[in-house]
Amino acid sequence: KLGRTRVATMRPPLTSTLFPLGELSLHQLHTPSDGDMFVTADVAVTVFGETPALFADFIRANRYERVNAMDKAVVRLCLSLGIPAETAGGDKQGQGETRTRTSTAASASTTTGSRQGETTGSDGPDDTRDGPIASTDAVTLLPEKTVLAIFADRRRVSLVVAFRETAMRNAFEASSKFELEGDLEKALPLALDAVRRAQEIYETPRAKLHAASREREEASVKNNQGVGMKEQTKGDGTETTSAAPSPNLFEPYLLAARVTLGLGKTNTCENLCGLASWICDQRAGSITSLQKSRLHKTRGDLRLAQWRKQDALTEFAKQTFHVAEAFGPQTPHVAVALFELANAFRMKEMEATPCFIRDEDDSSSVLETDSESDSAGDAERKSDGDPTHAAAATRCEASAVKIWMAAAADAAGVLTETSDSDELLTPKNGSGSAFAKTVALSLAPETRRSFAETTEKELARAVSTLRFASARVDELGDLSLSANALLAAGLVTFALVGRYGRKEKSGSDSRGAFFSLDEKDAGELIRRAAETFPVDDADAKTFARTVLDRVGV
Repeated sequence: KLGRTRVATMRPPLTSTLFPLGELSLHQLHTPSDGDMFVTADVAVTVFGETPALFADFIRANRYERVNAMDKAVVRLCLSLGIPAETAGGDKQGQGETRTRTSTAASASTTTGSRQGETTGSDGPDDTRDGPIASTDAVTLLPEKTVLAIFADRRRVSLVVAFRETAMRNAFEASSKFELEGDLEKALPLALDAVRRAQEIYETPRAKLHAASREREEASVKNNQGVGMKEQTKGDGTETTSAAPSPNLFEPYLLAARVTLGLGKTNTCENLCGLASWICDQRAGSITSLQKSRLHKTRGDLRLAQWRKQDALTEFAKQTFHVAEAFGPQTPHVAVALFELANAFRMKEMEATPCFIRDEDDSSSVLETDSESDSAGDAERKSDGDPTHAAAATRCEASAVKIWMAAAADAAGVLTETSDSDELLTPKNGSGSAFAKTVALSLAPETRRSFAETTEKELARAVSTLRFASARVDELGDLSLSANALLAAGLVTFALVGRYGRKEKSGSDSRGAFFSLDEKDAGELIRRAAETFPVDDADAKTFARTVLDRVGV
Protein backbone atom coordinates (compact mmCIF):
# COMPACT_ATOMS: atom_id res chain seq x y z
CA LYS A 1 0.00 0.00 0.00
CA LEU A 2 1.02 3.59 -0.57
CA GLY A 3 2.82 5.20 2.34
CA ARG A 4 4.00 1.92 3.86
CA THR A 5 7.76 1.59 4.30
CA ARG A 6 9.58 -1.71 4.44
CA VAL A 7 12.44 -1.66 6.95
CA ALA A 8 15.35 -4.01 6.33
CA THR A 9 17.39 -5.13 9.32
CA MET A 10 21.14 -5.39 8.83
CA ARG A 11 22.87 -8.46 10.15
CA PRO A 12 26.42 -8.16 11.51
CA PRO A 13 28.92 -9.31 8.85
CA LEU A 14 30.61 -12.65 9.12
CA THR A 15 34.20 -12.43 10.33
CA SER A 16 37.07 -14.83 10.76
CA THR A 17 40.35 -14.90 12.68
CA LEU A 18 43.35 -17.17 12.69
CA PHE A 19 43.33 -19.85 15.39
CA PRO A 20 46.96 -20.93 16.06
CA LEU A 21 47.69 -24.60 16.74
CA GLY A 22 51.42 -24.63 17.31
CA GLU A 23 52.99 -24.40 13.86
CA LEU A 24 49.58 -24.71 12.19
CA SER A 25 46.69 -22.25 12.03
CA LEU A 26 43.00 -22.80 11.36
CA HIS A 27 40.44 -20.22 10.28
CA GLN A 28 37.81 -19.64 12.96
CA LEU A 29 34.52 -18.24 11.66
CA HIS A 30 32.49 -15.99 13.98
CA THR A 31 28.88 -16.58 12.97
CA PRO A 32 26.00 -14.60 14.53
CA SER A 33 23.77 -17.67 14.86
CA ASP A 34 26.10 -20.55 15.76
CA GLY A 35 29.01 -18.74 17.42
CA ASP A 36 32.62 -19.68 16.70
CA MET A 37 32.94 -22.47 14.15
CA PHE A 38 35.62 -24.24 12.11
CA VAL A 39 35.39 -25.36 8.47
CA THR A 40 35.58 -29.08 7.75
CA ALA A 41 37.69 -28.64 4.61
CA ASP A 42 40.14 -26.38 6.46
CA VAL A 43 40.64 -28.97 9.23
CA ALA A 44 40.99 -31.78 6.69
CA VAL A 45 43.67 -30.13 4.55
CA THR A 46 45.58 -28.09 7.17
CA VAL A 47 45.72 -30.59 10.04
CA PHE A 48 45.34 -34.08 8.56
CA GLY A 49 46.40 -33.55 4.94
CA GLU A 50 43.30 -35.31 3.61
CA THR A 51 40.86 -34.39 0.89
CA PRO A 52 37.70 -32.63 2.13
CA ALA A 53 35.47 -35.36 0.68
CA LEU A 54 37.29 -38.17 2.47
CA PHE A 55 37.35 -36.26 5.76
CA ALA A 56 33.63 -35.47 5.41
CA ASP A 57 32.93 -39.20 5.08
CA PHE A 58 34.85 -39.79 8.32
CA ILE A 59 32.78 -37.15 10.13
CA ARG A 60 29.48 -38.61 8.88
CA ALA A 61 30.52 -42.16 9.72
CA ASN A 62 31.33 -41.21 13.32
CA ARG A 63 28.20 -39.05 13.63
CA TYR A 64 30.03 -35.96 14.93
CA GLU A 65 27.95 -32.87 15.57
CA ARG A 66 28.18 -30.40 12.70
CA VAL A 67 26.32 -27.56 11.00
CA ASN A 68 25.48 -27.60 7.30
CA ALA A 69 25.63 -23.86 6.42
CA MET A 70 24.05 -22.96 3.07
CA ASP A 71 24.41 -19.23 3.60
CA LYS A 72 26.11 -17.72 0.55
CA ALA A 73 28.00 -15.29 2.76
CA VAL A 74 29.64 -18.24 4.56
CA VAL A 75 30.54 -19.89 1.26
CA ARG A 76 32.06 -16.72 -0.19
CA LEU A 77 34.01 -16.05 3.02
CA CYS A 78 35.53 -19.54 2.86
CA LEU A 79 36.48 -19.02 -0.79
CA SER A 80 38.09 -15.67 0.04
CA LEU A 81 40.17 -17.38 2.76
CA GLY A 82 41.45 -19.94 0.26
CA ILE A 83 39.65 -22.87 1.91
CA PRO A 84 39.09 -25.61 -0.70
CA ALA A 85 35.53 -26.32 -1.71
CA GLU A 86 33.65 -29.38 -0.54
CA THR A 87 31.42 -31.49 -2.75
CA ALA A 88 28.34 -29.73 -4.12
CA GLY A 89 25.67 -29.59 -1.50
CA GLY A 90 28.14 -29.92 1.36
CA ASP A 91 27.04 -32.42 3.99
CA LYS A 92 24.30 -34.94 3.44
CA GLN A 93 21.12 -34.27 5.33
CA GLY A 94 19.72 -36.73 7.82
CA GLN A 95 23.07 -38.24 8.87
CA GLY A 96 24.61 -37.53 12.24
CA GLU A 97 23.92 -34.46 14.33
CA THR A 98 23.40 -31.98 11.49
CA ARG A 99 21.81 -28.54 11.63
CA THR A 100 21.13 -26.49 8.49
CA ARG A 101 21.33 -22.70 8.45
CA THR A 102 19.94 -20.75 5.49
CA SER A 103 19.63 -16.99 5.46
CA THR A 104 20.05 -13.97 3.27
CA ALA A 105 23.60 -12.65 3.18
CA ALA A 106 24.07 -9.28 4.81
CA SER A 107 27.44 -7.88 3.95
CA ALA A 108 28.29 -6.25 0.62
CA SER A 109 32.06 -6.53 0.31
CA THR A 110 35.09 -8.40 1.60
CA THR A 111 37.23 -6.25 3.85
CA THR A 112 39.90 -6.68 6.47
CA GLY A 113 38.54 -6.68 10.04
CA SER A 114 39.81 -4.78 13.03
CA ARG A 115 41.50 -7.82 14.60
CA GLN A 116 44.68 -9.29 13.25
CA GLY A 117 43.88 -11.86 10.57
CA GLU A 118 40.18 -10.98 10.62
CA THR A 119 38.24 -11.06 7.37
CA THR A 120 34.62 -10.24 6.65
CA GLY A 121 32.47 -12.12 4.19
CA SER A 122 30.66 -10.83 1.11
CA ASP A 123 27.58 -11.68 -0.89
CA GLY A 124 27.08 -8.73 -3.20
CA PRO A 125 25.45 -9.33 -6.59
CA ASP A 126 28.51 -7.98 -8.44
CA ASP A 127 31.07 -9.93 -6.42
CA THR A 128 32.11 -12.65 -8.86
CA ARG A 129 35.85 -12.77 -8.35
CA ASP A 130 35.60 -16.32 -6.93
CA GLY A 131 33.14 -17.51 -9.55
CA PRO A 132 29.36 -17.97 -9.36
CA ILE A 133 27.93 -19.64 -6.29
CA ALA A 134 25.31 -22.27 -7.01
CA SER A 135 22.24 -22.59 -4.82
CA THR A 136 23.28 -26.12 -3.81
CA ASP A 137 26.71 -25.05 -2.51
CA ALA A 138 27.17 -25.45 1.23
CA VAL A 139 29.90 -25.54 3.87
CA THR A 140 30.06 -27.98 6.75
CA LEU A 141 31.00 -26.19 9.97
CA LEU A 142 32.34 -27.87 13.10
CA PRO A 143 31.88 -26.54 16.66
CA GLU A 144 34.76 -26.51 19.10
CA LYS A 145 33.79 -29.68 20.94
CA THR A 146 33.66 -31.61 17.66
CA VAL A 147 37.16 -30.50 16.65
CA LEU A 148 38.48 -31.49 20.08
CA ALA A 149 36.72 -34.87 19.85
CA ILE A 150 38.26 -35.52 16.42
CA PHE A 151 41.75 -34.66 17.69
CA ALA A 152 41.27 -36.94 20.70
CA ASP A 153 39.87 -39.83 18.64
CA ARG A 154 42.81 -39.60 16.24
CA ARG A 155 45.32 -39.51 19.13
CA ARG A 156 46.54 -36.00 18.40
CA VAL A 157 47.26 -35.11 22.04
CA SER A 158 49.54 -32.20 21.18
CA LEU A 159 46.80 -30.63 19.06
CA VAL A 160 44.29 -31.01 21.89
CA VAL A 161 46.63 -29.16 24.27
CA ALA A 162 47.41 -26.43 21.71
CA PHE A 163 43.70 -26.01 20.90
CA ARG A 164 42.73 -25.60 24.55
CA GLU A 165 45.56 -23.16 25.22
CA THR A 166 44.58 -20.97 22.26
CA ALA A 167 40.89 -21.02 23.24
CA MET A 168 41.78 -20.07 26.83
CA ARG A 169 44.07 -17.26 25.66
CA ASN A 170 41.39 -15.90 23.31
CA ALA A 171 38.80 -15.83 26.10
CA PHE A 172 41.28 -14.17 28.48
CA GLU A 173 42.26 -11.46 25.98
CA ALA A 174 38.66 -10.73 25.01
CA SER A 175 37.66 -10.39 28.68
CA SER A 176 40.64 -8.12 29.39
CA LYS A 177 39.63 -5.91 26.47
CA PHE A 178 36.08 -5.53 27.75
CA GLU A 179 37.43 -4.83 31.24
CA LEU A 180 39.59 -1.99 29.93
CA GLU A 181 36.59 -0.59 28.07
CA GLY A 182 34.51 -0.73 31.26
CA ASP A 183 32.00 -3.26 29.87
CA LEU A 184 32.12 -5.66 32.82
CA GLU A 185 28.87 -7.40 31.93
CA LYS A 186 30.46 -8.71 28.73
CA ALA A 187 33.79 -9.34 30.44
CA LEU A 188 32.36 -11.59 33.18
CA PRO A 189 31.29 -14.66 31.12
CA LEU A 190 34.54 -14.54 29.16
CA ALA A 191 36.61 -14.29 32.35
CA LEU A 192 34.82 -17.27 33.91
CA ASP A 193 35.23 -19.16 30.63
CA ALA A 194 38.97 -18.44 30.75
CA VAL A 195 39.08 -19.83 34.31
CA ARG A 196 37.20 -22.98 33.25
CA ARG A 197 39.48 -23.55 30.27
CA ALA A 198 42.62 -22.94 32.34
CA GLN A 199 41.44 -25.49 34.92
CA GLU A 200 40.94 -28.02 32.13
CA ILE A 201 44.47 -27.47 30.84
CA TYR A 202 46.29 -27.16 34.17
CA GLU A 203 44.57 -29.63 36.46
CA THR A 204 43.85 -28.38 39.95
CA PRO A 205 45.03 -30.48 42.93
CA ARG A 206 41.45 -31.58 43.60
CA ALA A 207 41.06 -32.79 40.02
CA LYS A 208 44.37 -34.67 40.28
CA LEU A 209 43.22 -36.38 43.50
CA HIS A 210 39.93 -37.42 41.89
CA ALA A 211 41.80 -38.80 38.88
CA ALA A 212 44.19 -40.74 41.15
CA SER A 213 41.22 -42.09 43.09
CA ARG A 214 39.58 -43.32 39.91
CA GLU A 215 42.82 -44.98 38.82
CA ARG A 216 43.05 -46.80 42.16
CA GLU A 217 39.50 -48.04 41.86
CA GLU A 218 40.14 -49.34 38.35
CA ALA A 219 43.35 -51.00 39.48
CA SER A 220 41.64 -52.66 42.44
CA VAL A 221 38.95 -54.06 40.16
CA LYS A 222 41.57 -55.57 37.84
CA ASN A 223 43.70 -56.90 40.66
CA ASN A 224 41.85 -58.02 43.76
CA GLN A 225 45.13 -58.27 45.66
CA GLY A 226 45.72 -54.53 45.29
CA VAL A 227 49.05 -54.71 43.45
CA GLY A 228 48.18 -51.83 41.17
CA MET A 229 46.96 -49.88 44.15
CA LYS A 230 50.33 -50.12 45.92
CA GLU A 231 52.10 -48.72 42.89
CA GLN A 232 50.03 -45.54 42.97
CA THR A 233 50.18 -44.80 46.71
CA LYS A 234 52.89 -44.19 49.25
CA GLY A 235 53.63 -46.51 52.11
CA ASP A 236 51.30 -44.59 54.42
CA GLY A 237 48.44 -44.58 51.89
CA THR A 238 48.71 -40.89 50.96
CA GLU A 239 48.54 -39.61 47.38
CA THR A 240 51.72 -38.98 45.43
CA THR A 241 50.04 -36.14 43.52
CA SER A 242 51.47 -32.75 44.39
CA ALA A 243 49.03 -30.33 46.00
CA ALA A 244 50.74 -27.29 44.50
CA PRO A 245 48.51 -25.61 41.87
CA SER A 246 49.85 -24.49 38.52
CA PRO A 247 51.04 -20.83 38.37
CA ASN A 248 49.33 -20.57 34.98
CA LEU A 249 45.99 -20.41 36.81
CA PHE A 250 46.99 -17.19 38.60
CA GLU A 251 46.13 -14.67 35.87
CA PRO A 252 42.70 -16.13 34.98
CA TYR A 253 41.76 -16.20 38.67
CA LEU A 254 42.89 -12.61 39.17
CA LEU A 255 41.09 -11.31 36.06
CA ALA A 256 37.84 -12.97 37.12
CA ALA A 257 38.28 -11.54 40.63
CA ARG A 258 38.63 -7.98 39.31
CA VAL A 259 35.60 -8.31 37.05
CA THR A 260 33.37 -9.82 39.73
CA LEU A 261 34.44 -7.13 42.20
CA GLY A 262 33.56 -4.44 39.68
CA LEU A 263 30.08 -5.96 39.43
CA GLY A 264 29.68 -6.01 43.23
CA LYS A 265 29.96 -9.79 43.64
CA THR A 266 32.18 -9.65 46.71
CA ASN A 267 31.76 -13.28 47.78
CA THR A 268 32.80 -14.59 44.37
CA CYS A 269 35.70 -12.16 44.31
CA GLU A 270 36.76 -13.37 47.77
CA ASN A 271 36.86 -16.97 46.56
CA LEU A 272 38.82 -16.11 43.42
CA CYS A 273 41.29 -13.96 45.36
CA GLY A 274 41.74 -16.86 47.78
CA LEU A 275 42.62 -19.20 44.91
CA ALA A 276 45.09 -16.68 43.48
CA SER A 277 46.62 -16.11 46.93
CA TRP A 278 46.98 -19.85 47.41
CA ILE A 279 48.94 -20.09 44.15
CA CYS A 280 51.03 -17.10 45.21
CA ASP A 281 51.90 -18.82 48.50
CA GLN A 282 52.56 -22.28 47.05
CA ARG A 283 54.43 -21.13 43.93
CA ALA A 284 55.99 -17.89 45.16
CA GLY A 285 59.01 -18.31 42.91
CA SER A 286 56.81 -18.48 39.80
CA ILE A 287 54.78 -15.34 40.55
CA THR A 288 56.43 -12.01 39.72
CA SER A 289 56.43 -8.93 41.92
CA LEU A 290 54.14 -7.15 39.46
CA GLN A 291 51.60 -9.99 39.64
CA LYS A 292 51.77 -9.92 43.44
CA SER A 293 51.15 -6.17 43.43
CA ARG A 294 48.04 -6.57 41.27
CA LEU A 295 46.74 -9.28 43.58
CA HIS A 296 47.18 -7.08 46.67
CA LYS A 297 45.51 -4.14 44.90
CA THR A 298 42.48 -6.30 44.10
CA ARG A 299 42.38 -7.57 47.67
CA GLY A 300 42.68 -3.98 48.95
CA ASP A 301 39.76 -2.84 46.81
CA LEU A 302 37.78 -5.83 48.06
CA ARG A 303 38.51 -4.98 51.70
CA LEU A 304 37.39 -1.39 51.13
CA ALA A 305 34.16 -2.67 49.57
CA GLN A 306 33.65 -4.83 52.66
CA TRP A 307 34.50 -1.84 54.89
CA ARG A 308 37.45 -3.72 56.41
CA LYS A 309 39.62 -0.64 56.37
CA GLN A 310 42.55 -1.90 58.44
CA ASP A 311 42.91 -4.95 56.22
CA ALA A 312 42.70 -2.67 53.18
CA LEU A 313 45.62 -0.63 54.52
CA THR A 314 47.70 -3.78 54.85
CA GLU A 315 46.91 -4.87 51.29
CA PHE A 316 47.71 -1.47 49.74
CA ALA A 317 50.97 -1.29 51.71
CA LYS A 318 51.96 -4.70 50.32
CA GLN A 319 50.97 -3.51 46.85
CA THR A 320 53.30 -0.50 47.16
CA PHE A 321 56.16 -2.72 48.31
CA HIS A 322 55.81 -5.15 45.39
CA VAL A 323 55.43 -2.32 42.84
CA ALA A 324 58.68 -0.83 44.16
CA GLU A 325 60.27 -4.26 43.79
CA ALA A 326 59.10 -4.52 40.18
CA PHE A 327 59.86 -1.00 38.89
CA GLY A 328 61.99 0.76 41.50
CA PRO A 329 61.06 2.96 44.46
CA GLN A 330 61.10 6.31 42.61
CA THR A 331 58.86 5.57 39.64
CA PRO A 332 55.39 6.75 38.59
CA HIS A 333 54.05 3.22 39.20
CA VAL A 334 54.98 3.58 42.86
CA ALA A 335 53.39 7.06 42.91
CA VAL A 336 50.08 5.51 41.76
CA ALA A 337 50.29 2.92 44.54
CA LEU A 338 51.11 5.65 47.10
CA PHE A 339 48.00 7.60 46.13
CA GLU A 340 45.90 4.47 46.62
CA LEU A 341 47.52 3.89 50.00
CA ALA A 342 46.82 7.53 50.93
CA ASN A 343 43.19 7.09 49.94
CA ALA A 344 42.96 4.05 52.21
CA PHE A 345 44.41 6.11 55.08
CA ARG A 346 41.84 8.85 54.39
CA MET A 347 39.01 6.33 54.51
CA LYS A 348 40.42 4.90 57.72
CA GLU A 349 40.45 8.39 59.19
CA MET A 350 36.89 9.28 58.17
CA GLU A 351 34.00 8.95 60.54
CA ALA A 352 31.33 7.30 58.43
CA THR A 353 28.54 4.79 58.68
CA PRO A 354 29.43 1.56 56.88
CA CYS A 355 27.46 0.92 53.71
CA PHE A 356 26.14 -2.64 53.65
CA ILE A 357 27.16 -4.24 50.38
CA ARG A 358 25.08 -7.21 49.31
CA ASP A 359 26.04 -9.87 46.85
CA GLU A 360 23.41 -11.07 44.44
CA ASP A 361 23.85 -14.53 45.96
CA ASP A 362 24.07 -13.30 49.54
CA SER A 363 21.13 -13.46 51.92
CA SER A 364 22.75 -10.99 54.30
CA SER A 365 25.23 -8.15 54.09
CA VAL A 366 28.93 -8.61 54.48
CA LEU A 367 28.94 -6.91 57.88
CA GLU A 368 25.97 -8.88 59.20
CA THR A 369 27.43 -12.36 58.90
CA ASP A 370 28.28 -13.02 62.53
CA SER A 371 29.03 -11.41 65.84
CA GLU A 372 32.78 -11.66 65.28
CA SER A 373 32.62 -9.39 62.22
CA ASP A 374 30.41 -6.95 64.13
CA SER A 375 32.92 -6.70 66.95
CA ALA A 376 35.72 -6.16 64.43
CA GLY A 377 33.71 -3.39 62.81
CA ASP A 378 33.11 -1.75 66.20
CA ALA A 379 36.83 -1.85 66.95
CA GLU A 380 37.57 -0.12 63.65
CA ARG A 381 34.97 2.59 64.25
CA LYS A 382 36.55 3.35 67.62
CA SER A 383 39.89 3.93 65.92
CA ASP A 384 38.40 6.24 63.26
CA GLY A 385 39.49 9.82 63.39
CA ASP A 386 43.03 9.01 64.46
CA PRO A 387 45.18 11.99 63.41
CA THR A 388 48.08 9.67 62.65
CA HIS A 389 46.11 8.31 59.69
CA ALA A 390 45.72 11.80 58.25
CA ALA A 391 49.42 12.46 58.70
CA ALA A 392 50.31 9.16 57.02
CA ALA A 393 48.01 9.98 54.10
CA THR A 394 49.66 13.37 53.68
CA ARG A 395 53.13 11.82 53.67
CA CYS A 396 52.09 9.29 51.02
CA GLU A 397 50.60 12.03 48.85
CA ALA A 398 53.68 14.22 49.25
CA SER A 399 55.97 11.38 48.16
CA ALA A 400 53.78 10.59 45.15
CA VAL A 401 53.67 14.26 44.11
CA LYS A 402 57.47 14.50 44.24
CA ILE A 403 57.86 11.43 42.05
CA TRP A 404 55.43 12.71 39.41
CA MET A 405 56.98 16.18 39.45
CA ALA A 406 60.53 14.90 39.03
CA ALA A 407 59.60 12.50 36.22
CA ALA A 408 57.51 15.06 34.31
CA ALA A 409 60.04 17.89 34.82
CA ASP A 410 62.78 15.65 33.51
CA ALA A 411 60.67 14.70 30.48
CA ALA A 412 59.99 18.39 29.80
CA GLY A 413 63.73 19.11 29.92
CA VAL A 414 63.43 21.84 32.54
CA LEU A 415 65.23 20.05 35.36
CA THR A 416 68.24 18.10 34.16
CA GLU A 417 71.36 18.86 32.20
CA THR A 418 72.03 15.45 30.64
CA SER A 419 68.68 14.06 29.50
CA ASP A 420 70.08 10.90 27.88
CA SER A 421 72.29 9.73 30.73
CA ASP A 422 71.42 6.83 33.01
CA GLU A 423 73.48 8.30 35.84
CA LEU A 424 72.06 10.35 38.69
CA LEU A 425 70.95 13.66 37.16
CA THR A 426 71.74 17.18 38.39
CA PRO A 427 69.69 20.39 38.08
CA LYS A 428 70.26 22.76 35.20
CA ASN A 429 72.24 25.91 35.90
CA GLY A 430 69.22 28.12 35.29
CA SER A 431 67.10 26.23 37.79
CA GLY A 432 69.73 25.38 40.34
CA SER A 433 67.70 26.55 43.30
CA ALA A 434 67.18 24.61 46.48
CA PHE A 435 63.70 23.65 45.30
CA ALA A 436 65.06 22.28 42.01
CA LYS A 437 67.69 20.30 43.89
CA THR A 438 64.99 18.82 46.11
CA VAL A 439 62.99 17.77 43.07
CA ALA A 440 66.10 16.27 41.46
CA LEU A 441 66.57 14.04 44.51
CA SER A 442 63.47 12.08 43.44
CA LEU A 443 65.11 11.24 40.11
CA ALA A 444 66.66 7.84 39.48
CA PRO A 445 67.64 5.95 36.32
CA GLU A 446 64.48 3.87 36.53
CA THR A 447 62.32 7.01 36.86
CA ARG A 448 62.78 8.01 33.23
CA ARG A 449 62.25 4.49 31.90
CA SER A 450 59.08 4.05 33.93
CA PHE A 451 57.70 7.43 32.85
CA ALA A 452 58.37 6.62 29.19
CA GLU A 453 56.38 3.38 29.56
CA THR A 454 53.27 5.03 31.03
CA THR A 455 50.27 5.03 28.72
CA GLU A 456 48.25 8.11 27.86
CA LYS A 457 45.37 6.84 29.96
CA GLU A 458 47.68 6.49 32.97
CA LEU A 459 49.02 10.02 32.44
CA ALA A 460 45.52 11.45 32.14
CA ARG A 461 44.49 9.63 35.31
CA ALA A 462 47.59 11.02 37.05
CA VAL A 463 46.58 14.58 36.11
CA SER A 464 43.12 14.00 37.56
CA THR A 465 44.54 12.44 40.74
CA LEU A 466 47.05 15.26 41.25
CA ARG A 467 44.40 17.94 40.82
CA PHE A 468 42.10 16.17 43.26
CA ALA A 469 44.92 15.79 45.79
CA SER A 470 45.72 19.50 45.45
CA ALA A 471 42.13 20.47 46.18
CA ARG A 472 41.94 18.10 49.15
CA VAL A 473 45.11 19.26 50.91
CA ASP A 474 44.22 22.88 50.13
CA GLU A 475 41.08 22.41 52.23
CA LEU A 476 43.31 21.12 55.03
CA GLY A 477 45.41 24.29 54.83
CA ASP A 478 48.59 22.76 53.37
CA LEU A 479 49.28 25.36 50.66
CA SER A 480 52.77 24.09 49.90
CA LEU A 481 51.66 20.54 49.09
CA SER A 482 48.66 21.87 47.18
CA ALA A 483 50.94 24.01 45.01
CA ASN A 484 53.34 21.11 44.47
CA ALA A 485 50.46 18.92 43.29
CA LEU A 486 49.29 21.65 40.88
CA LEU A 487 52.81 22.07 39.51
CA ALA A 488 53.15 18.30 39.03
CA ALA A 489 49.74 18.17 37.34
CA GLY A 490 50.79 20.95 34.96
CA LEU A 491 54.06 19.23 34.07
CA VAL A 492 52.34 15.85 33.51
CA THR A 493 49.74 17.60 31.34
CA PHE A 494 52.51 19.21 29.29
CA ALA A 495 54.20 15.80 28.84
CA LEU A 496 50.88 14.20 27.88
CA VAL A 497 50.04 16.85 25.30
CA GLY A 498 53.57 16.80 23.91
CA ARG A 499 53.56 13.02 23.57
CA TYR A 500 50.10 12.52 22.08
CA GLY A 501 49.11 15.94 20.75
CA ARG A 502 49.99 15.22 17.13
CA LYS A 503 47.54 12.34 16.96
CA GLU A 504 44.64 14.59 17.89
CA LYS A 505 45.66 17.23 15.34
CA SER A 506 45.75 14.62 12.58
CA GLY A 507 42.16 13.64 13.27
CA SER A 508 42.71 10.45 15.23
CA ASP A 509 40.44 9.71 18.18
CA SER A 510 43.00 7.43 19.86
CA ARG A 511 42.96 9.52 23.03
CA GLY A 512 39.44 8.51 23.88
CA ALA A 513 36.70 10.43 25.64
CA PHE A 514 38.71 10.75 28.88
CA PHE A 515 41.18 13.19 27.36
CA SER A 516 40.32 16.88 26.97
CA LEU A 517 43.54 18.68 27.95
CA ASP A 518 45.78 20.96 25.89
CA GLU A 519 48.78 23.27 26.32
CA LYS A 520 46.63 26.02 27.81
CA ASP A 521 45.53 23.69 30.60
CA ALA A 522 49.17 22.89 31.38
CA GLY A 523 50.06 26.57 31.54
CA GLU A 524 47.05 27.38 33.71
CA LEU A 525 47.96 24.66 36.22
CA ILE A 526 51.59 25.83 36.45
CA ARG A 527 50.47 29.45 36.81
CA ARG A 528 48.07 28.53 39.61
CA ALA A 529 50.88 26.63 41.32
CA ALA A 530 53.12 29.71 41.24
CA GLU A 531 50.33 31.74 42.82
CA THR A 532 49.47 29.10 45.44
CA PHE A 533 52.96 28.67 46.89
CA PRO A 534 53.22 30.48 50.26
CA VAL A 535 54.86 33.89 50.34
CA ASP A 536 57.82 32.61 52.34
CA ASP A 537 58.48 29.94 49.69
CA ALA A 538 59.92 32.33 47.11
CA ASP A 539 62.29 29.68 45.79
CA ALA A 540 59.40 27.44 44.74
CA LYS A 541 57.55 30.38 43.15
CA THR A 542 60.62 31.25 41.11
CA PHE A 543 60.99 27.64 39.96
CA ALA A 544 57.32 27.49 38.87
CA ARG A 545 57.65 30.73 36.87
CA THR A 546 60.87 29.47 35.28
CA VAL A 547 59.12 26.25 34.27
CA LEU A 548 56.23 28.26 32.81
CA ASP A 549 58.64 30.29 30.67
CA ARG A 550 60.68 27.32 29.48
CA VAL A 551 57.82 25.09 28.42
CA GLY A 552 56.48 27.96 26.34
CA VAL A 553 52.81 27.74 27.30
